[in-house]
Amino acid sequence: MNNPLAVISGRSQLLAQQLTDPKHKAAAHLIHEQSHRLSSIITELMDFAKPVPPKPIEIEPAELIDRALHEAKTHTDPADRTIEVTFGDVPTVRVDRDQVCGALVEVIDNALQATDAKSGVITIHGAYDPYSQQVVLTVADNGQGMEEQTLRRAFDPFFSAKQAGRRRGMGLSKALRWVEASGGSIRLESRPTRGTRASPCPATHRSRR
Repeated sequence: MNNPLAVISGRSQLLAQQLTDPKHKAAAHLIHEQSHRLSSIITELMDFAKPVPPKPIEIEPAELIDRALHEAKTHTDPADRTIEVTFGDVPTVRVDRDQVCGALVEVIDNALQATDAKSGVITIHGAYDPYSQQVVLTVADNGQGMEEQTLRRAFDPFFSAKQAGRRRGMGLSKALRWVEASGGSIRLESRPTRGTRASPCPATHRSRR
């Protein structure tokens, strides 16, 4: 599908350069933009269906959060939301940095979008669970929360509770796939009007500091 899309994209761009009527020129630009959008959707679906094998490295969880928070802020303006980050005595983890960071971006981005721009509060905490011997990164918000049915389907591919066309419903599905690839898991807790708590456990730790 990417081959005909490349033709559509290239010809629409060429057409936009040749057209003089503003409306026709805008229509050609729109075709070009939407062909790129469709191509990115296809790439996203292919990556989900056959993800790249993880390349684990030892890394500080605080660095994962710092990277993810920075990227999430480029997607959604945090505005006046309060974002608090705290860490306990946490060991390093051995994970695929890019994949787990991408999963955290999806979780943080959801928290940003679920909270009010002025009164939203997002807390991010890192801790070590001695029972499971895992590092648990918790992202909690005081947003709108989720109904039970939405919560049950939160990790289903293509499912989104948002208005049609707003999201592709792949965010949490990808996040779970990426975290699981590094030997971890994600747990969700949520209630309507009482916010959501997402707890990614990236992987078992390698060594205590």
